Amino acid sequence: AKENVLPAGLQEKLQASAKRIESGEQGLESALEDVLQGLSAPSPAELAVSTLGNICLAGQAVPAFRTQLEPFSAALAAALRRHLRPLDWRLCGRAAGAICNAVRLGAGLAEALEEQCLEALVVALREGRAAGQGVVEAMGRLLGALANLVTVRSGAGQRAQELGALDLAVPLITANAAKDSEEALRACQLVSRIVGARPSALPAALEADLLRRLQCILESKHGLNSASDSAKEAQPLEAVDLSVRLVTLILTQTPGALDRFIEAGPAEDASASFRRMASTLTRLVQAVRPTAYLGPDEEGGPLSRLRGNLALLFASICDLQVTESAQPALRELNLQPLVEVFLDCLRKERGKAQHNIGVCVTRMAHSPRYKERVRELNGIQTLHQVQLPKVEVQKAEAMRQHRLRTLKGLD
Repeated sequence: AKENVLPAGLQEKLQASAKRIESGEQGLESALEDVLQGLSAPSPAELAVSTLGNICLAGQAVPAFRTQLEPFSAALAAALRRHLRPLDWRLCGRAAGAICNAVRLGAGLAEALEEQCLEALVVALREGRAAGQGVVEAMGRLLGALANLVTVRSGAGQRAQELGALDLAVPLITANAAKDSEEALRACQLVSRIVGARPSALPAALEADLLRRLQCILESKHGLNSASDSAKEAQPLEAVDLSVRLVTLILTQTPGALDRFIEAGPAEDASASFRRMASTLTRLVQAVRPTAYLGPDEEGGPLSRLRGNLALLFASICDLQVTESAQPALRELNLQPLVEVFLDCLRKERGKAQHNIGVCVTRMAHSPRYKERVRELNGIQTLHQVQLPKVEVQKAEAMRQHRLRTLKGLD
């Protein structure tokens, strides 16, 4: 209804201003200021959607709230869908923000939101890009809502991709993601989650564009420098972490992606882009080298995730270097300076990141090019002390799960 969409009392204020202008009691500039103040006040609909989003956020940790909300899932999803219109700049962003919070309130509500809102979010994103500057704030929230839906609902990533979400999000990834652009950072998150679920489905043309954009983030002043100043600049570090994760996913899990990237440079030097990316990632590994042993509170933080993803990428490169089909640019890449850095990370890291780094050091220990350097730095002893117990625990757990499945007749 009009009275819910417009700010409270706006019509009365406009009529009063018009009467004062007619009577000469108020000038045009003063009347215009009154109109702008009236328009800036939130409407009942805006307040309702914002309140709903806040309630959903607070209710995520309350099982009773989630249970009571379940019967209203379809109605709630339909209500939020009606406000996903980018040109309705007062409500679109708030509705997307409410979806971000509501999608984690149980499988029933998440399913209803995917069914009713996923396509509307993609359409709003497409129309918002065409509209330009007027919907910048709403764009970040639309991207965030899509990213949360793709994370919670396993099939949402494929559907979002079929609707063209990747084609819309990739062009929004710019070097500003490592500076102050929420829109670019949310685009990184969305692309990371879609590609993470189905890395082989990334079209080759989009793959090349995405790698170029990620390289710009990693090479930017705010990108590489954030690794050594993480406590002060959280957003740049998150952007770098997402960029490294995407590069790792594409180059290690997309068939033929590494070969295509190596050959993607200019005709006079086809491997230039690959060498530049390798140089940037090498400097990044050195920049995130820990200065002290990590405590329990630091486990799984942004820097740890970054080290773990870098380790997985270089472990894959180390393996590929010794294959017969390895391209010259890949074989010529010298990872020897990273042996000491990764060994230091292995000794000081914790949790999953430490395991990933252990995988990388193990691959280097088996490589004819790097095994002597690993031995010189007492890396074999470190692997036996740190990595071997982790591997044995994993094997024991895998055997236990296999026995349980056998007893239940699942295997």
